[in-house]
Amino acid sequence: MKNTRLIPKGEHLFKEGDPARSIFVIQSGRVSVYTQKSKKTIELYQASNMQVLGEEAAFGSPKYGASAVLKSDCKVLEVPVELIRTQIGQVNQVIQVFLNSLVEKIKNFKTEIRDYKMEHDTTPCPPDSTASTFGSIFHTVRYSGEKLADGKYRIAWAALKKYAQRIFGLSPVKCENATFCLVKLDLASIEMVKDPTDPDGEEEIGFIVFNDLKKIEDFFEYYQNYHFKGVDANFLKPDEKTTKMVEALIKVSEKGKTDKNGVVWLNFKDAMDELKKYLGPTFDADKFALLEQKGLFVNRKSDDKGGMINFYKQEFEGMLNHWGILRMIDVWNDLGAIDVFAEETKEVVEDYSKCPSCKADTGPAQKFCAQCGLDLVGVRSQKAA
Repeated sequence: MKNTRLIPKGEHLFKEGDPARSIFVIQSGRVSVYTQKSKKTIELYQASNMQVLGEEAAFGSPKYGASAVLKSDCKVLEVPVELIRTQIGQVNQVIQVFLNSLVEKIKNFKTEIRDYKMEHDTTPCPPDSTASTFGSIFHTVRYSGEKLADGKYRIAWAALKKYAQRIFGLSPVKCENATFCLVKLDLASIEMVKDPTDPDGEEEIGFIVFNDLKKIEDFFEYYQNYHFKGVDANFLKPDEKTTKMVEALIKVSEKGKTDKNGVVWLNFKDAMDELKKYLGPTFDADKFALLEQKGLFVNRKSDDKGGMINFYKQEFEGMLNHWGILRMIDVWNDLGAIDVFAEETKEVVEDYSKCPSCKADTGPAQKFCAQCGLDLVGVRSQKAA
């Protein structure tokens, strides 16, 4: 039809309070219907294929009661309100009464949803439901997905959302954003397919492949264990200092010895010298106390060779996984949704073990590069500033 348009992501079909002149049929794509309270966006629901928006305008509503913004590129059929009203006026009176009653019920439901969401916590992934959200995805994939030869699991995108909602009551929107968090962390990946009903159209998400279900299981068990114990809120909030420290310890562990229990043992002096290459020359053993505040422990044992430190490497690797998911949840809560196709710029982490210019080996206290003569102190000071 000539009124069908391809509208790019981010555009509005209408805004709350605009005169209601058209009704919109979503033929493909996804639209978020939302309102605002105290400058905060509150999503009421999402509409997708063959759903109608603004239908109340055909039954007397002069203005749109909410805003509608495209979450993806959409093919939309726009129908003038007067045309719909004319068509409705020509049908049997009993049908008119039926349609009026149906629309009135829908309006009441929308009002109740609006009131509820404006009164309650509108955080997309609040702490009390974090474990259940990721646990629902885990169990849905585990029992409804296909286990592949390499140990990964594959499930149809529509089936994941449908079964997570039917069995666990997880809303499709929450399921979608939680899954996109995992995709961003490479714990899952997307397989795009062509819509069989529109072979000339753009590809859409067809399947999700979960690369490591065990990490998802470990995360929600870790989170529910500590969250519902009532630990300090900062315990479950990752920070940059502890994250870098854990990453550095894992790197340094490659030069140590691992016993049968998975505990890594390192000479204290050698370990500190290596850690300073990644964390800077001011790093000292007192900083390990920061890890204890997150439930991670680096133990020190004295001997005649200057002492040893040891830690359980698998626990540290697991914690990095947990913190990665928690950081993505923070992004989700801040933005309201995860855009899985948006490109990211990764932060460059300073490495004190290499010269920034020629990549020659350097020490944390070294002032000039022995190979190219670069002023290491000056360069690193500029970056820090």
